[in-house]
Amino acid sequence: MPTVIRKKIHGSRSTVVVNIRGQLVGPTTVELQSYVGVLARQSVPITITTWHKVPNKLKNKIWKQILAVFDVDMRAKNRVLSSATAKWKQFKSRLSTKYIIPFKNNPEMLRKPPIIYNFITQKEWEGFLP
Repeated sequence: MPTVIRKKIHGSRSTVVVNIRGQLVGPTTVELQSYVGVLARQSVPITITTWHKVPNKLKNKIWKQILAVFDVDMRAKNRVLSSATAKWKQFKSRLSTKYIIPFKNNPEMLRKPPIIYNFITQKEWEGFLP
């Protein structure tokens, strides 16, 4: 992730290769996928119930943030945003299985969002709890 931040600061972009099937290939793909996961987790509120309800404006913002660091062919936009969908769903699932379900009988432990995810607001956390 530090490499991505440096590139963003310096305005340099890594080229992501897209094969004839529209799949992302090459060494920068892993770095791109990691960045996509961070953007999805930090940009899309966990209180939104499904990806279909995420405003297009927000999806386009994520895409523009990706293009600021990576040179990605427009043909790959849907594939990249599908990856963001999966990573966002995995994040919400991880929050539930690691930080909510084990403490369902201990409301005190559920009062605040996990410290490790300092981008989750108190209001958002409360709206996410069952």
